[in-house]
Amino acid sequence: MGYPNIPDINPEIDLDRVEVIDLLLASIGLEELSLAHLVNAEAEKLQRALGTLQIPGTDGEDEEDYFPNLIDDSLDNLLAINRNINKTLKFAMHKEFILLTKLEDVIDFAEEFTPPVVEECECELDVPTFTVPAVIDEIGGEGTLSFRMIACEDCVVGADTLTVTFTPTDAAVPVTTATFVPGTVRLDCEEDTATVFARVLVSGGPVGNPVVGEYVVVFTVNADDETIQAIGFRGGALAFNETITVPEGTDITVTDCPLPDNGNDTNG
Repeated sequence: MGYPNIPDINPEIDLDRVEVIDLLLASIGLEELSLAHLVNAEAEKLQRALGTLQIPGTDGEDEEDYFPNLIDDSLDNLLAINRNINKTLKFAMHKEFILLTKLEDVIDFAEEFTPPVVEECECELDVPTFTVPAVIDEIGGEGTLSFRMIACEDCVVGADTLTVTFTPTDAAVPVTTATFVPGTVRLDCEEDTATVFARVLVSGGPVGNPVVGEYVVVFTVNADDETIQAIGFRGGALAFNETITVPEGTDITVTDCPLPDNGNDTNG
């Protein structure tokens, strides 16, 4: 029987908390394995004394395939071998209690020194639908602008929503709409401000609408100031830079990921 060993351990030990806990558990497992070998050896000792231990390399079909009986049908000899085995098993039993205590200490150590799991949170933005007057000469002059946006950090493709509709006062002029290009939205939140990076597709409007097409747009939504700044680029050039003042009472929600609590009391 070989000696238990823990591989990859050298004099230059550099272990973190998790590795220390794993090694302590491994040491308990190796000691349990040693006790298992010990108990098995005692069982073979009893078989050897009784003549029921099979000789290695035999098929066990004949009497000659087993070691001879050593107690010669003597009750005293049988009791002696039984006492000898009991002493060893008592030692194994005491060792089991020690290992149980060691395991409980390791579990307590792991629970006490394991840092709390920081739950992941998602940056989210929700701008309810609102309508404001607007003037866009290229697509109808005066009219109303309707705006709705939902964005989140880990949204599945298509879950992000942008619905911007410009409806000219002149009913003869078709409306122009803008929507997110699916799968292009990126979001960053900080306190009451959210920055949305996305590709936006503009469609509809009058015949020959010059603003139809795809843009790279950066939206900066400030829930505290109730403003939305939209900076758009097309073909590598700046296409527009507009700031929309959100009507009072529009409940813009920016969900930021808070910094983890390190347990320090900054108030002394």
